[in-house]
This record gives sequence, structure tokens and C-alpha cells, in this order.
Amino acid sequence: MKGKLPNLNDGALYVTIPVMAVDMDDLREQAQTAKENNPDMIEWRSDALVGIDRKEVRDEALQTIRGIMGDTPILFTCRDFADRGKQDLSYEVKKEILEAAVTSDCIDVVDIELPHREYIPVLRKLAHENGVLLLIAHHDWNNTPSNEEMTAIVREEYDLGADILKYSFAPQSYGDVARVAEVTLAAKADWLDRPVFSISGGEKGMISRICGRALGTNLCFASIGKTMQVHIADLRKLDKMILG
Repeated sequence: MKGKLPNLNDGALYVTIPVMAVDMDDLREQAQTAKENNPDMIEWRSDALVGIDRKEVRDEALQTIRGIMGDTPILFTCRDFADRGKQDLSYEVKKEILEAAVTSDCIDVVDIELPHREYIPVLRKLAHENGVLLLIAHHDWNNTPSNEEMTAIVREEYDLGADILKYSFAPQSYGDVARVAEVTLAAKADWLDRPVFSISGGEKGMISRICGRALGTNLCFASIGKTMQVHIADLRKLDKMILG
């Protein structure tokens, strides 16, 4: 059973809650709490789950989280350890995990990092054969590159066939936050016709979450606890206040 994925490119702001459970009890608790907060989607960071490299564990986890979330869409992520993932899984194990998720009939979107350029077409084909959207992600945890470099990243994700584009940068100033928005809005005005997670991180990037829709993003992350993300209820109120 899959969730009911809306048209993510219709101009609304769609809010995602991360789930980063370390064991099955934690997974049930976090998923249930997320469900109670009525997100538009959850991101299950499967790399946090101990044993995700074992078939019996991931099969149980996939069925469990799908059963709890009901028709709420699930974005499935197994983040690379080098990209701040929680476990140092081999490339082959990571592919096995992603392909098991895509073919499980339990997820709606699958995440893959941009550096996996050779594997992306394989995963994209498998995902589409199973009714799953492909999200291609790029993270720069240290800075915000030039507008030209950012545009090239967005274009590459698009050309590789991302159904959803995600790019996250670390701003050194509020001007960096504005530049990410400038790149996103310019691409959307010219050629970009797919939904994006456009993110500026850290404290300086907080404004990009509060005013995300005005700055060009279609999707954003929110919290249900004490994190750098804005609480989901507050985020929805602020979005309505700013853009109606």
C-alpha cells in the first residue's frame, strides 16, 4: 500500500517530518507521533535503524512504518555515511536497501545522492516501474557556492531525471540565503518545472524555512520536537500569514 501523494508542484508548501529511529520500538513511537501531527509526508531516515542491512529487519520496518502512516506519503532515505548518514554501509548494501524499499510497495519517494551518478538511472527506472518518485539530493555542509555553481547542480539533478530536486547549502550570511532563493526562482521562471526541496541550513537559514514558499521551495522540513527545524504547527501558521 502506498500513500496519497499530492501534486507537489501546485504552489502549496508541503511539510515533511523526519523519522530517525534506531530500533523498532523507536520507529513505532516516532512514526505514530509524526502521524498524529498530520504531515504532508514523512522522511524515514532508514540509515539510523540498527540492522537495516538485514532483510528481516528492513522488511519488518517497511511494513510497520507503512501500516502506521496509512495514506501519508513516505520519503525513504538511506543517507551516505560520508554525507552525515548514521551508519557506514557499503555501496552494495546501500543499493540492496534502496531497491528493497522501492519494490516493497511501502514507499512513495526514494532519495539518492547526486554523487551516485552512474547508479541513478538504474534506480530511477526501478522506481518508476514500481510507482515510486525519485528525489536526487545534493548537500554542501560547509558553504553556499556561486549562483552559477548552484544552477549547474540544479540542472544536473533535473537532467538526471529527478522527479523532486533537493539541494541544501550552508549559508555564511543572509545574502547566501537570498542567493539560493534567487537561483531557485530564476530556474522556475525559465525552465524548472518540477518540485524542489530548496534548503539553507543552520541558524541563518531559518528564514528559508519560515518563508520557504515565498523563496521558491515546494517542500520543507518541520519538527515535532526541539530541533533546528520550525515546529510543524508554527510553520503552517507562518506560511499562511505570509502568503495567505
